[in-house]
Amino acid sequence: MAIRRTAPNWSSAYREPRREAALVLPTAVFSELNPDELVWNDVKNNAVGRSRHDGPEDLRRAVLGRLRFLQKRPDRVRSFFQAPETRYRR
Repeated sequence: MAIRRTAPNWSSAYREPRREAALVLPTAVFSELNPDELVWNDVKNNAVGRSRHDGPEDLRRAVLGRLRFLQKRPDRVRSFFQAPETRYRR
């Protein structure tokens, strides 16, 4: 005796009008679309890369200082979301 398994015929049981779908890419996979990457790029270029650090504590101080600088300037952080790479399609 053979058991036959078949999938239900969804097309006849369920019909929905066609709609256009929007494709939203996950930012975790596409790091260039993630505004966080622009924050770290700013930190690396303006805090870490432009000065000499004498040790891990000095590096930590420079990074935290730059992050605090950005925290006090919401217009700068907002600009990371308005960059062409990170602006989501509306």
